[in-house]
Amino acid sequence: MKNYLNILDIPDEILFLIFQRLNAVEVFSSLEDVNQRFHRLAFDPLLIRNLNMTTITNINSFYDQNSLMDSKVLSRIYKNILPQIHSQVHKLTVEQDLMKEILHAGTYPQLYSLSLINCEGEILYQYLSDDLVLRDLLTKQITHLNIDMKMPEGSDSETMSKIFQLILSLCKNLISLNFCDMYPTRSCFNHLRYLFQESYMPSSLNKLKINLPVLTYYLYLLDGPLVSLSTLIINVTSIFHPEMLEPIDPTKKLPNLKYFSFTSFGYTFEYDNLIVPLLCRMTNLEELQLYLSVGRFYPSLIDGNQLYDQFLIYMTLLRKFTFYIKTWVTFDTITNEIPTSEDIQRTFIGRIDEPVAAYVYMKSYPRPRDCVCHVYTLPYDFEYFTDLNNSFQGVSRVLIYFLVILLIISYYCEAQQEIRKAVRAKTDRKIKEANKKIKEANKAIEQEKQAVRRIKNQAKAPFKKVNAKVNKKVQNANRKIQAIEAVINS
Repeated sequence: MKNYLNILDIPDEILFLIFQRLNAVEVFSSLEDVNQRFHRLAFDPLLIRNLNMTTITNINSFYDQNSLMDSKVLSRIYKNILPQIHSQVHKLTVEQDLMKEILHAGTYPQLYSLSLINCEGEILYQYLSDDLVLRDLLTKQITHLNIDMKMPEGSDSETMSKIFQLILSLCKNLISLNFCDMYPTRSCFNHLRYLFQESYMPSSLNKLKINLPVLTYYLYLLDGPLVSLSTLIINVTSIFHPEMLEPIDPTKKLPNLKYFSFTSFGYTFEYDNLIVPLLCRMTNLEELQLYLSVGRFYPSLIDGNQLYDQFLIYMTLLRKFTFYIKTWVTFDTITNEIPTSEDIQRTFIGRIDEPVAAYVYMKSYPRPRDCVCHVYTLPYDFEYFTDLNNSFQGVSRVLIYFLVILLIISYYCEAQQEIRKAVRAKTDRKIKEANKKIKEANKAIEQEKQAVRRIKNQAKAPFKKVNAKVNKKVQNANRKIQAIEAVINS
């Protein structure tokens, strides 16, 4: 006989971890009335502290997401639940469509982190301009702000610039800002060229995470409003050397910057002209993370010696350097001086504290003279990997990592199914109990009717006897009268 795991047999600690993975709307709508144990876990202060009120359940594309949640369920949460728990919320995640109802359901006195999800440019700008509750929170309380934008083709870049500028001007206490880089699967690259002339940056802001289409915009931001940041995480689509709108000082130092993460998703041939000078400006860096794909037309692969001589030698405070750098070299003629993977790997000895792996090979397509070199730190910590195969060191760790993720997702889905089964079982049980009570009530009503009829019949019986006696006496009296009248008449 098989022993099937029942969700009620799962310890509170595991259930709590599962509930943390669900959004609060699912928890409140499905679990609060299952039983006392689920109700207690659903309203645990640690769960409410970080409240995820998103309801997106149907994703047709990165720019087309909608909710299938019943409006009556949402209304009950706004009116009955949020007013009871709003004072316990420290972090809040909401969608654009539900922003007004949720933010207006309480005062949220302890709220310091706000995440706005699935926003459209014009609508979000209208909220930031007109909604007094949102503006008051941003001005007085919010220190950590995350913005997720859906940017279909043809979206207005000027609106994005206005939103960015309005956020910086409203949030007087802002410490950390994530602008459109919340989800790797839907990265929105912002054209912020309208900001370069005038821009206000809160003095408290020390961390910024942002996506930009080209490196030029980032250089302008660093030259002006971002000069005081201590943590900066940048993703760019392209790195090329365009015509500058205004001259930028390539030697201007960035002494406050302590952590810098730079990711470029496309090939660049401007590594030596743009990336290296930029990194040389960051003399006080303590942690550096690079993800780059570099193209070259001369036989030189990026190795440990180049990284050290170009910029690491100037970063005397650097404690951690993680990177993935791919170099694609196109040779005009075949050369015998192509270094091996071991040659490249040895150049990092004594230069970088972290373990480094290297893989060098010649391409057979599209050009047989092309050489590719991958160098990266171990363990591999990036979300992306190009040309992944079993020739890479550390690949087993990456595969195991993905396997573990799949197992966790599988367990999570099974747990969700168990929860839904429990909810359905609870609903079916309630329906059966209600039908049983209805039948019992109908039976009781019928019994009461029968009792009333018996009482009526019992009450009518004496009257029937009296009526029969009276009728009999009347009949006798009538007969006597008739007899007397007959005697008189004779």
